[in-house]
Amino acid sequence: MTTEQTTIRGARFGRRRAMGMVGAGALGGALLGAGVAARRARSAPGQEIVGSWIGTGSISGTLLYTFTADGGTIGASAQHLGRSPVHGAWVRTGERRFVGVSIFLRFDAAGTVIGYARTRSEFAVDATGNSLDTTGVRQLFDIDGALQESITATSSFTRITAE
Repeated sequence: MTTEQTTIRGARFGRRRAMGMVGAGALGGALLGAGVAARRARSAPGQEIVGSWIGTGSISGTLLYTFTADGGTIGASAQHLGRSPVHGAWVRTGERRFVGVSIFLRFDAAGTVIGYARTRSEFAVDATGNSLDTTGVRQLFDIDGALQESITATSSFTRITAE
């Protein structure tokens, strides 16, 4: 029996482990996606999270996030050399309230994948619709998926608008 190896930014690991990481992410996205379909509701003006935001996080420094209309999340941080872009999903849970899950890969100084991080956050948009505050728990996992640490994180954002 031969063993296929996968390389991601210098990290070599077997196909089974790589597919397990992808499968776990896909399963989480599918489960959260089911919640989006079940709970999607048109928000009144000033209650939207959809759009792009700039902010500061208690762990990551400067942040850029975009929330898409179909429940997707894409983000970047000042820690971009040590991690991949953020990918995730969100759902509306109430008036100006949302919950989301985001995941990014973690790298060591040589650029080798050392694991990933998963953050579950609660979001609150203010009455103007231009300010967003979050509180969440970031879990750090090693390359094998073993939990290494949990950290409480907060962040504050301002909506990016076309002027």
